[in-house]
Amino acid sequence: MSICPTCSKELNDNAKSCSVCSSGNSSKGSGNDQGDNVNIKMVFVEGGTFVMGAGDDEQAEGYSIDNEKPAHSVTVDDFYIGKYLITQKEWQKVMGINITAHRDKVAPEVLLRGVGDDNPMYFVTWDNIQEFISKLNSMTGKIYRLLTEAEWEYAARGGIKSKKYKYAGNDNIDDVAWYNVNSGVGNLNGDKWTYEYTMSYPEQYNELLGCNKSSTHPVGSKKPNELGIYDMSGNVFEWVSDWSGNYNPSPQINPTGAPSGTLGIIRGGSWANHKTHCRLSSRYFFLPTVPYATIGFRLALSSSSNKKGCENN
Repeated sequence: MSICPTCSKELNDNAKSCSVCSSGNSSKGSGNDQGDNVNIKMVFVEGGTFVMGAGDDEQAEGYSIDNEKPAHSVTVDDFYIGKYLITQKEWQKVMGINITAHRDKVAPEVLLRGVGDDNPMYFVTWDNIQEFISKLNSMTGKIYRLLTEAEWEYAARGGIKSKKYKYAGNDNIDDVAWYNVNSGVGNLNGDKWTYEYTMSYPEQYNELLGCNKSSTHPVGSKKPNELGIYDMSGNVFEWVSDWSGNYNPSPQINPTGAPSGTLGIIRGGSWANHKTHCRLSSRYFFLPTVPYATIGFRLALSSSSNKKGCENN
């Protein structure tokens, strides 16, 4: 039995590559037929004005939230957002490589954290994502991109339908998010898996985090937020397009962050994180060149670039 050189799948007799990879290789990312098979489900988000960042009364259970302040007024235009995180199936359709083969290229020493067509893609660097977007745009004729940080938080808070929840869609995190208590690790310690427990027993925490019982989960398996968007709290962090920086306290219109930098911004929390990281104002700065098992992404389309058939697929 031979192996596909691109994605490492077993092949039938005499085949040189699997059907997905041979389709991708023959089109070179420009064939409309292949693009028609990539269906990124999008949700329309009506623009508006909201308060971005953490208010003075917000609590983070021992974590610093200085970079979430000051809370400030932000206005964003209409846009479209991915209903789900980009999945491993979508990644393979566009890039012609599955998550195992991709992990072996970029982080061979790191454990896989959930493998499946509907699990979110992770181990993706900033450059990996830009390559994916470039190929996807060529295949589909659309102009996909990463969300700005402001768009991300506006959509996560529910846009014009916001009910002011702490997490994306509910104040009860277990209804809407996979995080360190319910993704697998927490099952080993039950209700003891709290911030205080983690800080008191860091060696046990690190050991359990290294076990393979904690992982990503299929997208859309928790409840959505007010706009019908899934997993904006938990499962995997999401890269946004902005470079890291402090908030400007003055009112902003369609902010895009610093013009350059060395650290990118991730939002939303993950399967491995405490619930405070899943709060809607929580933000973290990470090196965009390093692949993490806790970071994935979702896509946006500007309202003006959207084509018929994208909305609420």
